Amino acid sequence: MKVFSGAILGLTALAKMVLADSDEFYFLSIRSASMYHMSSVFEDNGALKLGGTQATALKGVVTDDGKLKLSNGHYAVVDDKGAFTAGSEDKASTGFSVKRGYVTYKGSSGFYPVGTSSPYDLSIEAPDASAVSVALRAQSATGGAAVEDFEPKEGAAPKEGGATRSGKPEQAATNGTAPDAGNGNGFANVTATVTGHHTVIQTITSCENNGGKCTVLTTTGPASAPASSAPASSAPASSAPASSAPASSVPATTSATSSQPIQVQTGNGAGKAVVGLGAGVLAAAAMLI
Repeated sequence: MKVFSGAILGLTALAKMVLADSDEFYFLSIRSASMYHMSSVFEDNGALKLGGTQATALKGVVTDDGKLKLSNGHYAVVDDKGAFTAGSEDKASTGFSVKRGYVTYKGSSGFYPVGTSSPYDLSIEAPDASAVSVALRAQSATGGAAVEDFEPKEGAAPKEGGATRSGKPEQAATNGTAPDAGNGNGFANVTATVTGHHTVIQTITSCENNGGKCTVLTTTGPASAPASSAPASSAPASSAPASSAPASSVPATTSATSSQPIQVQTGNGAGKAVVGLGAGVLAAAAMLI
């Protein structure tokens, strides 16, 4: 089973190297407590806009040369005023990447909806001093997590912290912190644990910056990938006597840190983008196969 799983993972990694493009993703705008929050990107008469419906939502892929290829065959083009349009590959703008689960253009993750009602034109430039920016989450087209980070011509960007293997109890953990997608008012923490009994325990703490109001949410559910049991000799020393539990009940340990954000609710009900889960849990669990 381990040989088969290893072969599958190896083939997946090789396929990514050959394709040299990012994973396919949907665009999901993030701006807490705003009219732009959780909107998609679509094309309307050659312009890329924010809003629309699920049926018109575009998917995207960042190519190995930094272009943003859309699911309708067009490419993202940024004109001299900063507006996003759709065009052919020879006119496509370069400089796109995926960082920390968000689409960036020339290092910036801020995009501006332009207009007074939905749908909104999309621009890299602020139309005026009071303009509000959004972040575009690269939501996996095949799951609920964000896609892996991707840097053109250099492969996927390394995740913060990385992952390590030790012969310790079989338990994978991910955690992290992310600011409000808009102006940084408040924060949210998320911790997820994959145990040797195929269980995911998620603890989410979300606090507002000035009000002091915090919300803690703990959920338990099945893991997305199985975890194997470690031999007795791999169990670490602990404060409890060795005879207090059979060796087979001591899970082994693998640690991983993920930069993928998920959505949680803060104390006032506004959505926040926080780091954690998704690909982080999958990656950590995959190492246990």
